[in-house]
Amino acid sequence: MYGYNVTNSSDENTKTVSTTMYSGNAVPYYTKAGHGEAIITYIPPKSEDNYLISLTSNIGTIEPNPFDPMVQEYTLDIGEERSVKISAKARDEKAIIKGIGEYEVNPKAKVSIIVTAENGEEREYIINVKRTASNESRARNIVIKGLIPEYCILDPKYGVLEPENFDPDITEYSMLIPYQIKNLSFEVEKMNEFETIEGDGRYTLNEEENTVTITSTAENGENQTVYVYHIIRDVKSNADLMLLEVLEPKIDIGFSKEKISYSFSVPTEVTNLVLNVVPEAENATYEIIRK
Repeated sequence: MYGYNVTNSSDENTKTVSTTMYSGNAVPYYTKAGHGEAIITYIPPKSEDNYLISLTSNIGTIEPNPFDPMVQEYTLDIGEERSVKISAKARDEKAIIKGIGEYEVNPKAKVSIIVTAENGEEREYIINVKRTASNESRARNIVIKGLIPEYCILDPKYGVLEPENFDPDITEYSMLIPYQIKNLSFEVEKMNEFETIEGDGRYTLNEEENTVTITSTAENGENQTVYVYHIIRDVKSNADLMLLEVLEPKIDIGFSKEKISYSFSVPTEVTNLVLNVVPEAENATYEIIRK
């Protein structure tokens, strides 16, 4: 680049220097004939600095401490905290840092901080984060689903938990339900998100007494809380039939305990039916009503 009547400059990128060399042709670093100064553009090399000057966290102390830019692996203990925020500063303001910010941490986690110099060269700093595993093994709540209202209203005792309200520290409960309810589901709300639950879900109930056991194991794998539910189906409310047959005339009606309505045809000369009715409950009674 040629310049005319310019003064010396100390600017970092564009430096003007004196020269006694001149030419009538375009020659680098020469002035045109008759002039004694030229502008020489200086392009500095891109920085290769990819070091940090600080590495900090909002919880605990990153070790070793104080920070040494030459050390690339560190440890951090955050106790029982669930998350940690990592901050860092590069030595060269043109360098780019990736990996800083807030992290949700398992009992053991590795945080990688990548520093990229202006020239593209990378340096990795590693923080091995340790969190103390929780010893909380209680449930916040256990919800029982499947209590059919139209059956439960038949008796004020039906569907009432004893003790009445769930308490994380009370581990044994009982409930009387109408016989018509044959399935229940147990849904557990954890006290700590890292607990492991066994025994929850849907249950097909036995004829009378049922024991449901739900085990909650703490994140540390050692502490456990076991909740036991005694679910009793009231056989006195059992109005199911074990068998329903049309004996005369002999007709297969496809009986099923879950089916309560049947229809069939008989010859016109038939004026009476002979039925075989067997209740499921031993003390249950039945009545045949002709319409």
